[in-house]
Parts: sequence; C-alpha cells; structure tokens
Amino acid sequence: MAVLMEAILYIACSMSMGILVLSVVNVNSIPLLKIPSYLFSLSLVMIMITAYYPVIDLASRLSTDTSFLLKLLNITMHYQIGKSWLVTALLVIFMMIFTKVKKDSKRSSIIKIIALIAVLISIGAASHSSTITKWSGMFGHSVHLISVTIWAGTLIIVSWFSVNKHNWILFLTWYTPLARTCFFIVMAAGLYLMSLTVSYQDYPDSWILPYGQSLLIKHVMLVPLLYFIFINSRWVKKRLIYNPTFDPRRLARVETIFILFIFIVTGTLGQNSPPHNIKETWNGEGYSVLFQLFFQVEEFYSIGLTFTTQGILFLLLTGCFTTLIFAELKREGRAGIALVCGIFTFICLYLGIMESVTLH
Repeated sequence: MAVLMEAILYIACSMSMGILVLSVVNVNSIPLLKIPSYLFSLSLVMIMITAYYPVIDLASRLSTDTSFLLKLLNITMHYQIGKSWLVTALLVIFMMIFTKVKKDSKRSSIIKIIALIAVLISIGAASHSSTITKWSGMFGHSVHLISVTIWAGTLIIVSWFSVNKHNWILFLTWYTPLARTCFFIVMAAGLYLMSLTVSYQDYPDSWILPYGQSLLIKHVMLVPLLYFIFINSRWVKKRLIYNPTFDPRRLARVETIFILFIFIVTGTLGQNSPPHNIKETWNGEGYSVLFQLFFQVEEFYSIGLTFTTQGILFLLLTGCFTTLIFAELKREGRAGIALVCGIFTFICLYLGIMESVTLH
C-alpha cells in the first residue's frame, strides 16, 4: 500500500505540474489538448491524501500503548513529517480555492506553479534525506522532485490528453531543451541523494539488501528510458519532417510508461532501510528476496563483478533487444513492439548484471 501511495503521489504531482506548465505556454506551441476540467483538482486532492499516508503509517506503528487517533494528532502537530503535511494541505486548499475564484490566465497559473513548488519543497522537508542532512537533504530532494514533475508531468499531459499531433515539432522545440535540463538536474540530485544513503564504493555490496536491489532496478530501468528520451526528442522530430502523417503520441506514451515504472520502484525505496552500514542493515533484514533468487547463502558476503557465460549471454540479449527497438522504429514505428523490446532490454540487462555477480 505504501509503495502504491508514493507512486500515486509522484503521478499526481507530475500531472498537476504538467497542467500548469502547459497553461503558461503559447497555445500555438503545443498540440490541441482536451484535459478533463476535474483533473487538476483531483490531482491536488490525491497529493493531499497520499502525502498524509506516511503520517498514518507512522502513527499505526507507534500507537501500541496509546490511542491511534491521539498518536495521529500528536504526529501531525509535533513531528516534522506532520508539520510538512500541514503546509502541503494548506497550500493545496489555497490552490483549489484560487482555481475556483480566479479565471484561468497565465498570471494565475504562475501563482499556482509557485504554490505547487512550495508543496514539493514541503514534501522534500519530510523526506528521509532531510533527516540525514536537514537543509542540503531537503534541497536535494525538493530539486529532484521539482525537476521530475516538470519533465514528466508535461510529457504525461501532452501524450495522453492531446487531441491530435498538430504543432508537435513546435512543442519539441521548447520542450526538448527543458526536458534535457530537468533530466540532468534529476541525475545530479539523484546521485547526491544516493550518496546520503549508500557510498558509491559500497553500491554493489548494497545489492544484497532490499534497498540496494530497488536502487539497482531503478538505475537499470533508466537505460530503456534513455532510449525513448532520445527517440522522442530527436528521432521523432526527424520522422515528422520526412513523414508528416506519423503520429508521435504513442511513442511519447511509452516513455511515460517507463517513468511510471520508475515511480513505482522509487516508492519501494522509501519502504526499505537505507544501508548506511551494509553489514548492520544485513544483520537486521537479511538478504533481499530478489538476491536470494540468484544466491542461496546465509553468511554475509561482499559483491564483486566478473564476466560469466550467463552474464555475457544476457548482455548480448540486451544489445539484441536494443537493436530491435531502433529497427522497429526505422521500419514501421509501432510503439507497442518498442515497449515490449524496452521491457526485455531492462530484464536482460538486470539479469546480465546479477549473473555477473561474484561473492567473496
């Protein structure tokens, strides 16, 4: 449930940001959109609900000797996670009221963007990274979340709610540099946040733990996502120039599907203990279930990487599925087949890495 709530939180934040970003852009620079009138308000409500779930979860775990409601109220009013949610709730309510009383305009959208950024900062203030290094952790998490929502949210709204592909090249003209900038910020902030929980030299050793496996899966999933980022930013633009009848929306949706997968995996990270000390965390949690599918061991081991027959085979299959993605796009451009090949690229790359693991 916690993983689902966190994934929905990221989706709701992204959709809210996407709607607002597109509302300040010239209508001639984006495809015609048909966004349900309730979607923005629904997304805000989902932010408020899902952001409160960690408070409820913490109260349920701490209310062994006291009333659940009393503990819930105490955490909401006195703990950082609860105070941050109160700020989030107040800002969400402000945006909902402001949306009702103010006519849609670029000025009102900018005000709501500022309020939404404040919401994302308040979510960052309740993050695990902010408990490790208060200001830098909060800043890193907030910048990461803001950049993700701008990049992913804009693409989600355009790919799923555009009526047609008109103005797609004009859309890519401004969106591609924006998305590229956001993506690099996401990568930089992500590496910093990772360094707060596990050192770079201990990263392979963390794969024995649930947190480390989730982190590895997230990083491996970035590979097919990068393929589709390249496809949707450069290849699609060239395809539209030579073939104006080509519809790029389905390929854009494939990219958003991989973003959704990463949101779900990110949600699992928040439910596992960060391995500040690998061995101490292993003493408390033991081996990851996924890791035990490859190695049936009971004692503590460090991890090394070496070439193995199985590992090389899966890496070759990774290359084959990567080639199939681009071959299919060059031939007919069917998004469904590209999606399947992207999923198998992820699976084979993950298996190739895990089959190359040696214990010592």
